[in-house]
Amino acid sequence: MNEPHQDLAQQALVNPIKYTLMLTKEIIYLNKKFFISFAAIMMALGIASMFLPSMNLFFSTFINVLLFCLFFFVGKTFDQATQMNQFITHIQSATLNEIWSKYVSTSIGAYLGWIVAIIPVAILIATVIFGGQSSEEIQSAIKSNHIEALAPLLPSLILALLIIGFMLYITPLVFVNILRTNTFNDAFKSVFTLFQPSLWSRAFTGAYFKYMTVLGLVLSVIMVIFVLLIWLMQSSFLTPIFISLVGIVFLVFTMFTQIIVNIIYAISAIIADRLTQNQ
Repeated sequence: MNEPHQDLAQQALVNPIKYTLMLTKEIIYLNKKFFISFAAIMMALGIASMFLPSMNLFFSTFINVLLFCLFFFVGKTFDQATQMNQFITHIQSATLNEIWSKYVSTSIGAYLGWIVAIIPVAILIATVIFGGQSSEEIQSAIKSNHIEALAPLLPSLILALLIIGFMLYITPLVFVNILRTNTFNDAFKSVFTLFQPSLWSRAFTGAYFKYMTVLGLVLSVIMVIFVLLIWLMQSSFLTPIFISLVGIVFLVFTMFTQIIVNIIYAISAIIADRLTQNQ
């Protein structure tokens, strides 16, 4: 019997969650200088947006395009690596100038694609939540301090959460389509595979469901820890100077969390694609 092609991504299928977390840690460890510089630029942009709110759109766009550059770099490196040594060498040699010049065009295309793709999803969710209620009922529910007043909106909220959950569930298979593009136009158009039933059907396999369920729990734990840390800091420091300090610390945590999550997204997209191919 012929053995399947055992590139790095294929090897990860032995224990996908373990490989996802291990590779995320190793990627940062292998080129600490790169990631410290990357995080410093993001934090500088974030702080600038705090002091120049009129330019917040520019700074937030710049941050998101940078994150997409990182996403493309990590995802393509992992997807194309045939051996761990090749993967390590590519990560260690990475520079900010390299990933920016190589992936800025596709990153802008992917970012704009998501902005456009989210619009119909947002309209659908808003319709689900508010479509069956009068404006008076909605205002009354929002202004009320009683949980019972929200009861009429509860079924709609649950349905809206299910829609959001489904979109998040299939997103890795959209991400892999984005990763395998090399131009602005292709990256932009690849986002809209989000609406392809053929992609949805790929997501309903046992291996993919198991992987995404466990990975979702891991990401949820990361988010809960992040929120708890911020809450503890906010409840501990009440003076104005410490409130400002908390804002900066919150920004630092946010940027590092975004970097880690984007690396996880890039790795999980490739693994998710391989899992659904093997069914």
